[in-house]
Amino acid sequence: MLKSLKQLLRTPVKALLFLLLLAASTVLLVLGAGLLIRTNARIDAAEGEFKTVGTVTQKPISEATVPVTNTCSDYLNTYTVQTFKEILSPDILNFDGAKYKIAPRNRAYYLSVMPELNNTNSRYGYRDEVYILEFTPLAVNDGKTTVRVTNVLYKHETTPYFPPMQVGNEIEICAHFAEEKPTFELGKTYIATVVENIVVSAQGEKTEYAFLSMPYTTQYSADGMPMQSDALAGAHAVYEEDGVWKSVVPATYYYPGYHVPVGAEEVTDGFYDSPRGKIWLNWVAVNEQAEHLFPVLPVEDLELLTTFHEQQVTITNGREITEEEFENGARVCMLPQDLAQKNLLNVGDTVTVPLNMALYGTPPSYSEWTTYCNVFSPLNAEGEPYASFWQAEYEIVGLYKPMKDRIAERPDIASWMLILPKNSIDASDEDNIAYYGPMNSVTTSFMLPNGTIESFDAALRVAVPETSELTITYDDNGYGDLMTSLNNARMSAVLLFAGGLIAVVGIVVLLLYFFIVKQKKRTAIERSLGMSKAQCRISLMAGILVLALVVSVIGVGIGAVLLQSDVLTDTVQSETEEIDTTFSIWAKGQTEVTEPETDATVPVAVYVFIPVCLLVFIFLLSLVLVNRNLKTEPILLLSGKGE
Repeated sequence: MLKSLKQLLRTPVKALLFLLLLAASTVLLVLGAGLLIRTNARIDAAEGEFKTVGTVTQKPISEATVPVTNTCSDYLNTYTVQTFKEILSPDILNFDGAKYKIAPRNRAYYLSVMPELNNTNSRYGYRDEVYILEFTPLAVNDGKTTVRVTNVLYKHETTPYFPPMQVGNEIEICAHFAEEKPTFELGKTYIATVVENIVVSAQGEKTEYAFLSMPYTTQYSADGMPMQSDALAGAHAVYEEDGVWKSVVPATYYYPGYHVPVGAEEVTDGFYDSPRGKIWLNWVAVNEQAEHLFPVLPVEDLELLTTFHEQQVTITNGREITEEEFENGARVCMLPQDLAQKNLLNVGDTVTVPLNMALYGTPPSYSEWTTYCNVFSPLNAEGEPYASFWQAEYEIVGLYKPMKDRIAERPDIASWMLILPKNSIDASDEDNIAYYGPMNSVTTSFMLPNGTIESFDAALRVAVPETSELTITYDDNGYGDLMTSLNNARMSAVLLFAGGLIAVVGIVVLLLYFFIVKQKKRTAIERSLGMSKAQCRISLMAGILVLALVVSVIGVGIGAVLLQSDVLTDTVQSETEEIDTTFSIWAKGQTEVTEPETDATVPVAVYVFIPVCLLVFIFLLSLVLVNRNLKTEPILLLSGKGE
């Protein structure tokens, strides 16, 4: 072996050059293989962490702003209504070739009456109080009625801003929410829902009372059409014109407008034994449930909710509901942290969840600020409260908290909303639909396989002509462009590895050409001096294999150091920093899409496999070339010219 090494070192420049090139090629092989492994791990992690979600909003055929004049103060409010020719079903998006992970659905949220729990916020908005009062008019003046309170059937008092409402109080009530001003006779008794709030004007703050809605119904049938009621006035956002149903949907949620009956009703002897009086008592009862009313959102995947998809929710305790639990319909749920704290609940506890009312096409967050006088009514077409159509016991697996407090910034998450798997509900809500509106981006969403936005959207617009009446948005959190960068990085790693492989093969071939093929005379002399063929093989190959082993180990070491270096990591990751965010609502305004973290490392086997393969390749090729030399008789080699 020593003689073999001495023979190699007789041409030190040539030997050193080949060994340096071999070391550099080995570095390229290690870098290429390592980067390819790490990039593939990043791609796999992205596939598992990123989800592509689409939302659907039906476009109105018209939109109008309606003024609401406050006759008691010097300010003007407006509300907006949108008119739709018909309410389109999300089923129109189920075309041949549509490959949904989760098909589009006009997602309902339910209202659950849970007397054993208390919600955390006022349902009537900041600094508002609501009462159901009996009163006697004392004076009527231009829409303002001065009354004496004779009975307080219901009161919702949660703030210290107002004096307590009690029998004997004299207050002035405005009728600015009413389409027509109610008329009163002095000395008679009336019943009404009244809101008390503080009005800010140029003259400062003052307390105001106004009539709110009388009992009404918004019950819908399973096909999304309003149910007619002989017992109650309907306040549906749908009307018939020239034989065609049209939908008028409030786009803002504070003022009810002309769809809700606002005013007062006379109370006569035996009133509460009459059908109408019983309906008023039901109205009182459902208002008394307000503190125990909870939005419940059954969903197929948390990512379908924009607030979760945009990563604007923190899990404060426990965990999220898993994909398996969603798919299997497990009886598990997630609660808001504030709600759990108020009711001394924690992960592992169970809650009994009844479902009373179904609301389609309206955001859950509307239940935070609105009274029953707005989007929906808790009374069915018979004037009775909705009974629960489904009830089950659910285990709390996680507590969550939205990062943003304002409703407008998290419209799909109400402050005290329970989230549970849709597949866990085994009953139909067709007899308990308290509202049915068109598809909108908060309540209608679907999920696609990652990386299919362009192909899906092109097929959708060809297959579904109704898309012209819809606004469809896609949000992949930057997945598509991240994958483009990762695929580019993977291609770079493949090219790096391929370049190293080609270089190794070329360098080894040249190395063996000069140190084996060109050593025929040396082989002949050694044979003439009595060396066996085996000894000749050792003489030619041993030094090359030893030096190749040393050089390959050095190359692997350098490659491993470079793979762990910050410089190389920053260079590779910079490829994904500035990417297009066309399909990313979450990344809007950002310059960087955060990849899911991976703990992928290059296996030790790679560092062993590369030098072993290199040595095996050199050994086999050397053996072939040496055996070729040994097949020729020494006398012919010694007599050959130029050999």
